[in-house]
Amino acid sequence: MIQIDHITLGYANQTLLRDFSLTVNTGQKVALCGPSGAGKSSILRCILGFVRPQTGSIIIDGVELDRHNVWTLRRRIGYVPQEADLADQLVSQTIRRPFSFRANARLRPNLDRLPQMLRQFGLSDAVLDKEMPALSGGEKQRIALIITLLLDRDLLLFDEISSALDERSTETIAAMIRESSRTILLVTHDRRLTAVCDCVVDIPSLGQAL
Repeated sequence: MIQIDHITLGYANQTLLRDFSLTVNTGQKVALCGPSGAGKSSILRCILGFVRPQTGSIIIDGVELDRHNVWTLRRRIGYVPQEADLADQLVSQTIRRPFSFRANARLRPNLDRLPQMLRQFGLSDAVLDKEMPALSGGEKQRIALIITLLLDRDLLLFDEISSALDERSTETIAAMIRESSRTILLVTHDRRLTAVCDCVVDIPSLGQAL
């Protein structure tokens, strides 16, 4: 599903990744681990096309990512960042908004699964009537995850998805990852999540050869 081929990436004259390669097969669950600043989140951003590597290539399901196809490939990817940037509106409006877009019109029946998913991730129906800014960080993470799962993307990218969650919620996330048939690439320091992955890739700290 993902082939990262010898990419080099840096910002402001500082190299984060040098000649880095990674293959993630369809249906595989892979965790990226390592110290802060090693470039783990940047790998996810490269796959999304938000940043471009200085060298190398990224291939998604046989198609090399470039500026011409980035929007098409993004429609196949679900992404949950560490701090979800959700609109300042009712939770119910935030959840339904992606399904108002023409590209997601066929997925609107998936909203019927919303009550079940709220319960699965420890949220009550009452959360739908709250304003997004009133939610805790953990609640926002779970709402972002629910939206992503309802959009039924082939490839899921999670960045420190358990950083604001309690133990019970993290165990629920771990079970979801373990049971999912989707391809999942996640950045995490949480051993409960790495334990359910097929592969753990350690990204060296800055200054070490990759």
